[in-house]
Amino acid sequence: EFVDSPFGIRVIRKSTGKVIWNSQAPGFTFTDRFIQMSVLLPSENIYGFGETEHDTFKQPWYVHILGVCAVYPQYRANAYGVHPYYMSVEDGANAHSVLLFNSNAMDIVLQPNPAVTYRTTGGILDFYFTLGPSPEEVTQQYTALIGRPAMPPYWSLGFQLCRYGYANDTEILNLYNDMKAAGVPYDTQYGDIDYMVRQLDFTLNKEKFGNFPNLIRHMHDEGMRIIIILDPAIAANETEPYPAYTRGVENDVYMKRPDGQIMFGKHYRAYAAMPDFFRERTARWWQREIEEFYRNPTTPTDSMEFDGLWIDMNEPASFVHGSTSGCEDKELNEPPYMPRAFELYFSSLANCHTSIPLDSQHRYTTTRSSQQVTTHSHMCGDNNQTYIQKILHRKSVQADETSHHKTMCMEALHELPDGSKVQHYNVHSLYGWSQTKPTLDALHNVTGKRGIVVTRSTFPGSGQWSGHWLGDNSARWDNLDKSIIGMMEFSLFGITYTGADICGFFGDSNYDLCARWMQLGAFYPYSRNHNGKGNIRQDPVAWDTAFAEMSKRVLEIRYSLLPYLYTLMHEAHAHGSTVVRPLLHEFLSDNETWAISKQFLWGPALLITPVLEEEKVTVRGYVPDARWYDYQTMKGAQLTERKEYKEMNAPWDTINLHVRGGYILPTQQPANTTKYSRQKPMSLLVAPDSSGTATGSLFWDDGDGI
Repeated sequence: EFVDSPFGIRVIRKSTGKVIWNSQAPGFTFTDRFIQMSVLLPSENIYGFGETEHDTFKQPWYVHILGVCAVYPQYRANAYGVHPYYMSVEDGANAHSVLLFNSNAMDIVLQPNPAVTYRTTGGILDFYFTLGPSPEEVTQQYTALIGRPAMPPYWSLGFQLCRYGYANDTEILNLYNDMKAAGVPYDTQYGDIDYMVRQLDFTLNKEKFGNFPNLIRHMHDEGMRIIIILDPAIAANETEPYPAYTRGVENDVYMKRPDGQIMFGKHYRAYAAMPDFFRERTARWWQREIEEFYRNPTTPTDSMEFDGLWIDMNEPASFVHGSTSGCEDKELNEPPYMPRAFELYFSSLANCHTSIPLDSQHRYTTTRSSQQVTTHSHMCGDNNQTYIQKILHRKSVQADETSHHKTMCMEALHELPDGSKVQHYNVHSLYGWSQTKPTLDALHNVTGKRGIVVTRSTFPGSGQWSGHWLGDNSARWDNLDKSIIGMMEFSLFGITYTGADICGFFGDSNYDLCARWMQLGAFYPYSRNHNGKGNIRQDPVAWDTAFAEMSKRVLEIRYSLLPYLYTLMHEAHAHGSTVVRPLLHEFLSDNETWAISKQFLWGPALLITPVLEEEKVTVRGYVPDARWYDYQTMKGAQLTERKEYKEMNAPWDTINLHVRGGYILPTQQPANTTKYSRQKPMSLLVAPDSSGTATGSLFWDDGDGI
């Protein structure tokens, strides 16, 4: 309903009379480069807003920075994706969700009123609501709006290995042979940028990876699959012919400066042009380059017959700020309001439990003073408004407080299918989204199979074409538990095929951490062990025989359960259900589940309780109100507790798994790859509830058809 005094919009749930959204809060501001709107919320139980790293699934009150300065995951910092979307659980245990469909940079401030303040650098206020009333129905309704999750091929649910820093194709072959010898299940091998010539898309380093195409064919013969990486940036200053770039120029596919010339960023050492994927001709050019790399027309033996594509650096990321020749429009690149500038301030307010006033109407001005950022001790108390003014009025601007930080100039032009032009300033957050569908279409057309695309940058709707890994994480215990939160949030965002880099990307992992991460990672929908250049190996056969045996056992459990996981993926694809499911989705009437961040479910029936702390051989887990069977033994109802926490035994090589009474899980004998496991006998794991009944379902097809 519309309310006149003060003016605002209220959304009321008819069944309860509860006001679930009320924009009558003061402070509304609307200009070309700054929009502010505050909304009173019905409860503090808020989930979503991404992509950021934080400690709990239920959101604490602090600022979320979206659509600026894409960086590897850091605490509370904007990462790669932009999802201005949240789900709220009302005090009466009904759920709803709200999407702000806006692709401009923004910050979103949760406050203990409870309230939320949106501040965007432009665009429009376009809100969408889903009313559930259950959390699972909220997600189903949301994915009906933005697009249902893609259906992954069966093989992509197998275990995967990747490393940035393979020296040559011999190292990959040796790893493959060692994994086979150890009997560790393993379906997919990656090629990171090492296979390329100087990080150039659609090139093959013949000196170090000349046998890679033959190795791919050999691995295919044995049931393996291959995924390779592609970055969007195309090198523009090669001294030798580089057809991908020259054909792009001929087909006019690149982002332009306002004067119509190509805008160049930097990719590693090369000047680089960024394809404009909003243009239909760019999709045709992209498909041709992918096709000729897959099926080399001049040297067929160099054909790279991949099965999936991994698109990285597509925020888009650049190794310079703006362009190699600078940016022209200061108001766009150093806008009057830059969300990044407030990150430290708002985070500090959260630390000192000071409420952010809803009526703080920040001045919309390009004037900045030379005042420096105050220390944390000066941020709490009566001088909050003074601090805001110091931030807003600074004359000096740090690089990471600009909108072109590590990306293209904001005045760069894109061309929409109808021929109209739009500035990068307004669609920066859509770049990865715009690349994803053309990549999946090309993969389908080239391979004739379903395949999989995994993307770094996401936006609402990306899940209908791709999966997502949680970025360049670190080999630290706190990154292990945060991966659960990330997966559950992307379940809400409609991207079901997710997971983190098992054992961590940055830094050297260690035995205990990597063992626990292999156990948790065996239950990521997207289960990939991956790490960075210069770090020690961390694959299952890099440690010792005991580690390899542990990895084999836990992955055999995963492979046994793949028919159940594949069925969940189909239910998500067809109906929008979650795969990695927060406990509150199944036990909403138990408000203890509303804050659980360190356990999760596969669908409704499998409870996963991993060890997430160093040197622990027990784990404290919550037991929801149901009958639970220990998956490892399946001997009777092993958990007698209900609606309480339990200390569970968890030796170094064990993860706690419990099957919920009332469900039937389809299973299959495991094998080294899904090609062979799919030929093994299937069975049904029946877990009766207290009344002696159980139900289940199975979806089965060829596993890779389009």
